[in-house]
Amino acid sequence: MLSKAKQEAREPASVSSVETFVEVARSFQQIFVVIDGLDECPEEQRPAILDFVTDASGVTSSCTKFFVSSRREGDIHSYFSFLRKPVIELEAGLITPDIIKFVREEVVRRRTVFELHIQEETLLEEVIQKLIEDSNGM
Repeated sequence: MLSKAKQEAREPASVSSVETFVEVARSFQQIFVVIDGLDECPEEQRPAILDFVTDASGVTSSCTKFFVSSRREGDIHSYFSFLRKPVIELEAGLITPDIIKFVREEVVRRRTVFELHIQEETLLEEVIQKLIEDSNGM
C-alpha cells in the first residue's frame, strides 16, 4: 500500500490515516513510533497528530508503543493529562551538566580535526557559553 502510494507520487498525508497505519501494523509483531519535538509542530497541527496517536494506539494497543517528546506546552500537557497517559518530565537543570560536557568535548574535537578555527581562548569560551545558554536544556 505505501509503496504504491510512493509510485503514484501521492502526498504523505493521503496515506497517513489510522486505517492505513493499522493495515501496515498487522504485518508486524511489535511497533515503536517515535514523535520527537511535537512542540516544534505548528500549534494548529498538533491536535491531528495527537488524535492519530490516540486512535492508532487504541486500535493496535497490544503491538504498538508510542513515544512522544516535547517541551512542556500547555496544549500537549493537557492532552496527555486528560488521557491519563504516563508522562516523564525532565527539568532542564538536570541535563545541563550533560550539555556542558557535550559542548566542551565537541568543541575540542572540532578544533583537533580543524573544523573549528578559533585560536583565541576567550572567544572560544564565549562561543561555548553561548551554545550552552541557547540550548535551553535541549
